[in-house]
Amino acid sequence: MTGSNRFEALDSWRGVCALLVATMHLCTQFHYSALSDLAIVSNFYLLVDFFFVLSGFVIAHAYHDHLANGGSFLRFVIRRVGRLWPLHVAMFLVMFLLETTKALASIDTQSPAFGPGWEPASVAANFFLLHALGVLPFPNINGPSWTISAELWTNILFAVIVMRVGRHAPAVLGGLAVVSVIVLIAFTDGHFLDATTDFGLFRCIYGFTVGFFLYRLWRSRAAKPQSAGLEWPALFLAGAFMWLSDWKPLTMLAPFVFGFVIYAFARQSGALSRLMTGGAMGCIGLWSYSIYLVHWPLFVFLSRFMGFVDATTGADVKADYMIDGESISLVSFSSISIQVLTVLVPLLLLIPLSSVSYKLIESPGRTWFNRWASGEIGFKQAFRSRAKAADSKARRIR
Repeated sequence: MTGSNRFEALDSWRGVCALLVATMHLCTQFHYSALSDLAIVSNFYLLVDFFFVLSGFVIAHAYHDHLANGGSFLRFVIRRVGRLWPLHVAMFLVMFLLETTKALASIDTQSPAFGPGWEPASVAANFFLLHALGVLPFPNINGPSWTISAELWTNILFAVIVMRVGRHAPAVLGGLAVVSVIVLIAFTDGHFLDATTDFGLFRCIYGFTVGFFLYRLWRSRAAKPQSAGLEWPALFLAGAFMWLSDWKPLTMLAPFVFGFVIYAFARQSGALSRLMTGGAMGCIGLWSYSIYLVHWPLFVFLSRFMGFVDATTGADVKADYMIDGESISLVSFSSISIQVLTVLVPLLLLIPLSSVSYKLIESPGRTWFNRWASGEIGFKQAFRSRAKAADSKARRIR
């Protein structure tokens, strides 16, 4: 880090990765003949492991010494919940609203509203961030949010280990990572790192632990030399790895590949790092979490809006495709130029929407939980202070 308490270049790369994951998920709602079949696009799911490794790196930097020296476990949990849960709940409610609208409109009879994934147990698991603990067969509601569940519980497990076993924490975490690798190899039916709600927690523990050890290396004397010269090689390696990862066993190396990228950019000392900090890229980094959680509800909304147009005007903009043996209705345009436009427009909409969700939900939610964790206000006082602030704002508007 240089002159900041944040790893700004890494935040920006997290934002870029969130946009690439969003591009992959766009192909689940829209059919792009020139994009969907590219191997590297279909492998963007591996960028989730960049998030997991980065989480281990950043959490070790921010909390390890504090927890190891007797810091409050409860305060740690409150802060982590405050970082992850408010925006998750907001997007959960957006998805509920979309399903309600779909039920009232009664247009898409192929997949009725509140279908698979909206059973009471699934709703509860999603709402309370339990859905990466093996209780659901597949991601649902706001699909990408399973990773948030995996990260939260891995963070909590990390805190328990650091506080309970002290200096033996690296050995315990290393052992858990080995167990996780064995589980991912032996029990995922050949999917290896392509695990979600079934074995996603093990996937997160594996990546998080790589990030934890990477941080220990980074702050050691061995890591003092500048790493600017590694930035371009790290990006080239990551790109090549993403392109070649159709062979599933190779995916098990993803945490180490992304760990190399994180190591190369953590000191923010190279020309590429300077490009990734401040300006537009800085904003992408700041809004990265919002980009990740907002994109699925946005794309579902756009797809259903096009379905509404299709049903009311006969424009024939949706067609059925067989994907993995299942018939799925996707927005489809034969014109390549229109396909390009329908890639760019959703992504361009996503960025300002993420800015809004950051300012209105993510940042205030985190601040509220942090104030509660720091003891500035009690739980009831926190609600009162937010109510007073809202009332004061309303008076100013009037």
